[in-house]
Amino acid sequence: MKNFRMNGSKHITRSQGFSLIEFMVAMTISLMVVGGAAAIYLNSSLTQRVMTERQNMFEGAKVTMDIIGRDLENAGFYPTESSPALGPTVAAVGYQNPCINPRDNAVSFCDFTAPTVFDRAVFGCAGQRLTRSGSGSSVAYACAALPTGVSGTDADSLVVNYFTSDAGGLGIGQRGDCEGQDVAKDAINSRNSTAPTASPLANPNRLTYTGAVPSPIAATLAPSLPLFVSNRYTLVPVNSSSATTAQKEKLDGQLITTFSVACDGNGNDNDGNTALASTAQPMLSGVSQLKFRFLQKDAAGTGQYLAASSVTDWGLVVAVRVCVLAHTYRTANIPSYTLQDCNGTSQTFADGISRRAFSQVFALKNVLM
Repeated sequence: MKNFRMNGSKHITRSQGFSLIEFMVAMTISLMVVGGAAAIYLNSSLTQRVMTERQNMFEGAKVTMDIIGRDLENAGFYPTESSPALGPTVAAVGYQNPCINPRDNAVSFCDFTAPTVFDRAVFGCAGQRLTRSGSGSSVAYACAALPTGVSGTDADSLVVNYFTSDAGGLGIGQRGDCEGQDVAKDAINSRNSTAPTASPLANPNRLTYTGAVPSPIAATLAPSLPLFVSNRYTLVPVNSSSATTAQKEKLDGQLITTFSVACDGNGNDNDGNTALASTAQPMLSGVSQLKFRFLQKDAAGTGQYLAASSVTDWGLVVAVRVCVLAHTYRTANIPSYTLQDCNGTSQTFADGISRRAFSQVFALKNVLM
């Protein structure tokens, strides 16, 4: 509304502003628009994060399968074209316990009893992990308790054994174990004539040294005998009940407790020192279960998948079934759901965290040949 007042020949115009009620209505509408936009943005952002985590869950499980599957393809491999450079020439041999000296079975490469865990291409521990203890002649490998916080119903251990004569270096070949360590550093491999420029042999069947284990051959040089590789997969806790808050992972200010697929390779095995195979290095977190089943062939040429504790002859195992139960971290507005875990047990979850069981079978091609 405009009010006009005549003042000679001039017109004076005066405008009236919004009333308080109009201002409050305008503010309310503006807040509703801003609030709606913020809600849409936050919901979209949360949805994007949840989708990203689901994608990471799938990719993490795939990477786990790829790593273990690639190792299982090597299980039981022995480079039969290898010919020892030192000592008498011997016939090509197939996979065997690494303590056995192909030049003379009476002379062992181990100062301790040859571990049966290395007798075959694969070995497993049901609800346990493989540990290495003792030193010198008392070194022993055995299935023992999992790390604190990991249940035997959630984790098994898998041991993958094979040989390599790779000299391509740690970056490109098979010379490194699953931790990236040169397997030539394993005391067993260091004794099996891996140093072609070593001092003259007191025993033509084995390098004889006094004192420390000989230094391993450089990663870029081919060994005179194939090098033994042993990788041991299991679960380790990312956080444990004994860890301090500073040691625990946080996500959006929340403490996250989860497990990680981990591997311990034999590149650090040195029987001169007491050590446990609890030095397994975490590779991928966000895992709830890691379980293995082994297909043991029977007399009829068929068989069934067994837990490691039920396998009676590891030489008859021709395939391994790997199961990973992966999960996301953030909670989302998803309804309660039921799934079958890696033990074949139906579980119902209502915590808003997505889970998925991934299972894959890998044939041991070097065993089937």
